[in-house]
Amino acid sequence: MIDDAQVGLAAAFLMGLLGSAHCAGMCGGIAGAVCVGGTGALPPGALLGRVLGYNAGRILSYSLAGVVVGAIGARVATLAPLDGARTFATVVQAVSMLAVGLYLIGLTRVLAPLERLGGVLWRRLAPLVDLGRRVQGPVGAVLAGMVWGWLPCGLVYAALGVALGAGGAAGGGLVMATFGAGTVPMMVAIGVGSATIARRGRRPWLRRLVGAALVLAGVALGLRAGVG
Repeated sequence: MIDDAQVGLAAAFLMGLLGSAHCAGMCGGIAGAVCVGGTGALPPGALLGRVLGYNAGRILSYSLAGVVVGAIGARVATLAPLDGARTFATVVQAVSMLAVGLYLIGLTRVLAPLERLGGVLWRRLAPLVDLGRRVQGPVGAVLAGMVWGWLPCGLVYAALGVALGAGGAAGGGLVMATFGAGTVPMMVAIGVGSATIARRGRRPWLRRLVGAALVLAGVALGLRAGVG
């Protein structure tokens, strides 16, 4: 039988994999600047290695945030009886899935303010990315990617909601690592300049399909919390 933890991981991966289609519009320019800016005419293999390094750093930041948020969620849950703690975790995950699902379908703009904030904060974070780039080799790429990982994004914050209800630091870190893994195909495509792949990921029907799946998963978890 599939448990709530497995549902949370599957939802996090779907959020990243197909939710990142909207990142092609919001973060596409940023991803290109981080991954390609300053690389010059790198050979394809070297460029791919640099892009993967940036994304590894980004996922590391997501995972660290998940560890912190998961620990906070577990601490809050200890203040309630066991059944209440489980209900809290399930409801938080359900609401996060619903928020992203409705956003992808186009029925709400609840995540839009966070995305606008991301553009403002990026102007302050960009110099730190440049500092990371000055470190030669994979280490510099990972450091620059770690800065990129702290860019505010509504999709990331919704995934952190799933991590909040993951039951602990390890669970929260795993949720965010899974979410980050889901974003890799789109972000790597953008980073290496593959406009064709990025365009396909932005297809409206695909976003709506995934949004509907996340809404259904959120409703199912919410009903499970009510029954429990």
